[in-house]
Amino acid sequence: MAARDSKEPAGPVLRFGAARWGRFLEALDNGVPSA
Repeated sequence: MAARDSKEPAGPVLRFGAARWGRFLEALDNGVPSA
């Protein structure tokens, strides 16, 4: 991850990570496991 963050802008990377993590937490909250 660090290698990519060093080359790519942190903004988009953090937004993508937050969106993906948000979906994961939402899935857990709904009781639906997702890969």
